Amino acid sequence: MLLTGVLAWGQSAQPLRLEKTIEMPDVKGRIDHMAIDVKGERLFVAALGNNTLEVIDLKAGKRTKTISQLKEPQGIRYVAETDRLYVANGGDGSLRIFDSGSYAPLKTVDFGDDADNVRYDLARAYFINSVSR
Repeated sequence: MLLTGVLAWGQSAQPLRLEKTIEMPDVKGRIDHMAIDVKGERLFVAALGNNTLEVIDLKAGKRTKTISQLKEPQGIRYVAETDRLYVANGGDGSLRIFDSGSYAPLKTVDFGDDADNVRYDLARAYFINSVSR
C-alpha cells in the first residue's frame, strides 16, 4: 500500500516548464545572486558584469528599475521586516543598503575584501559576509 502511494506521487510530479521570459537587453556580462520579495512580487538580480542591480516586476513581467554605479554586485538580501535591500559588492568590499520602496541609498558599510554572499541571521538582525575564496 505504501509503495503504491509513493509510485503514484512520483508519477504525478510535473517537470519544470518555462512560464515566462523577461528581457534585460541592456545587461551585459554575467549575473550572480538573486533575491525575491514574495509579497511585492519582485525579483532582484545582481548583474555583476554590468555593475547594476536589476529590479524585475514578476507580475508585469518586466524590469522596472536599474540601480547603477555598483562595484561587482554579488550577494543580495531583501529583508521584508525592514523593507530594506542589501547588496554586497565584490569590487570594493562594501555592503550597500537601499530602501526597497524608493530604492534610495541609505548606508554603505565596509564589508571586507571580496564581499560576496550575504547571510542574514533573522533572530539577531545580523549580517554575515561569506567571501568567495
